[in-house]
Amino acid sequence: VQLDAEGRALLEEDLRSPCTEEIAVFQAFSRAIREGGRKFVVMDTAPTGHTLLLLDATGAYHRDIARQMGETGVHFT
Repeated sequence: VQLDAEGRALLEEDLRSPCTEEIAVFQAFSRAIREGGRKFVVMDTAPTGHTLLLLDATGAYHRDIARQMGETGVHFT
């Protein structure tokens, strides 16, 4: 896939985000659920702290975006 300058800039910004790893894990988790269809999907998670970080990944992403946009008083859970 060829990215134009704007696409590369967006990708570079995403890679600088403090929650890049969590986003990648959440996307892989979402893909496993989607591809599992009506099957059971069992995730063998790391210790509790890592699991809590995974569960909070989308909130962390939204908080970081709000911070980058300079929004104050924004609450994500």
